[in-house]
Amino acid sequence: MKHFPILLLILLFAKNTFAQDTISLKNASFEWSSAVANSIPAGWNICSRPNETPPDVHSKNTRHYNVNHAPQIGKNFIGLVVRSNFTYESIHQKLKKDLQKGKTYKMQMYAAMSDTFKSHDAKTSTLTNFTTPAIVRIWGVKNKCETLELLYESELINHVEWKKLDIEFTPKMDHDRILIEAFYDKMITDPYNGNVLLDGLSEIIEQ
Repeated sequence: MKHFPILLLILLFAKNTFAQDTISLKNASFEWSSAVANSIPAGWNICSRPNETPPDVHSKNTRHYNVNHAPQIGKNFIGLVVRSNFTYESIHQKLKKDLQKGKTYKMQMYAAMSDTFKSHDAKTSTLTNFTTPAIVRIWGVKNKCETLELLYESELINHVEWKKLDIEFTPKMDHDRILIEAFYDKMITDPYNGNVLLDGLSEIIEQ
């Protein structure tokens, strides 16, 4: 009987550990498909208007749009752009478990920007550099592309080296899907051409 308190502590710790919801994302490091420009990564979906290209899945050897990065994790990473015509790229997926109102969640991802990104301006069709720094936003969404609640907004991604984003959010409503997008620097009033690179998305863990 003298070991009972220790056993009780172990059981309580195990109960609290397993009570936490852990939500894994499909293809969180973008490895499930080939590194192809203007492609939808396996396990994800996109929201786009007619005549807009999808995001790009890169590797260290692809050089899509002159992007010259190696992945942080695995073989591939994804690039999202913002455009001068106020359109911007995003990816979304349905979660295996809902995010629940009032609960706090944490996750991580790696982010960088490319200082070389040659593409055509959406307004003028001229070849230009998409190298103005942008930010990352995460939304709770409904019906794929209907954004309901902004869960997270990063600082400006103005570094070419990969850096880890430590993300925490507490939803004000339940969500069964999240959307991750590139968006504009809030200090710049007009839309512009820029890019964000993402890799190594972690599980979403309830705190």
